[in-house]
Amino acid sequence: ARVQARARGVTLSIEVDDPLLVLGDPQRLGQVLDNLIANAIKFTPPGGSVVVGGTRSDATVTVEVRDTGQGIAAGELPLIFDRLYRASRAVQDQVPGVGLGLSIARSIVEAHGGTISADSVVGEGTTMRVTLPAATVAGPV
Repeated sequence: ARVQARARGVTLSIEVDDPLLVLGDPQRLGQVLDNLIANAIKFTPPGGSVVVGGTRSDATVTVEVRDTGQGIAAGELPLIFDRLYRASRAVQDQVPGVGLGLSIARSIVEAHGGTISADSVVGEGTTMRVTLPAATVAGPV
């Protein structure tokens, strides 16, 4: 994603201090992160930023993808994870896509016992949040 971000003039950074361990399919969970990061870069104008952060509590791991992009209207937020839904701004600005990425991401996250959600302010940006059950590890990793 760094190549894509650099090409668009978007700063991409990661803010994760400790390993965030979950049990799951690394390819599918990677697909979720790829989708969220790619969307954040796609909807962030040059000069903006995308930050991937993560935290762990006793029982969960939460990964956030925060951007300084165009944001999503409050009335559209409940719909963005629906199959084939595209935000009106994406359609208006002719941003490529068919509206499957977030629906697929939700299915993958839910299949792993987690949740996916979004907070957004038009003109300020969006935070996509994935919360998954934390893996318990016995002994050194």
